[in-house]
Amino acid sequence: MARFTNAFGNRVEGGNTDVVMGFLTRSVRDHMVAFIAELCGTFLFLFFAFSIAQVANTSVDPQSTNTLPDTSKILFIALGFGCSLTVNVWIFYRVSGGQFNPAV
Repeated sequence: MARFTNAFGNRVEGGNTDVVMGFLTRSVRDHMVAFIAELCGTFLFLFFAFSIAQVANTSVDPQSTNTLPDTSKILFIALGFGCSLTVNVWIFYRVSGGQFNPAV
């Protein structure tokens, strides 16, 4: 555990969150950190996934009227969603458990 001095000059022990959120109790601070990590992770997951879907569905020829689904585009979008979720879980699993639910 690292030791820090808070804004009032008192020595506190804990992680890096003690410096910024030292006025909160330990359980509230842990929930706040998990909430912020969950929020950031879900945002990044959806941002990257929808960006990949937009790139896949952008047509090179604006005059094309092809309405049939292209299996390579569907596979690209599915892999994009999976890779986006995998990267975000790998980044945030230590803090929020890697449980990203964009429906919540």
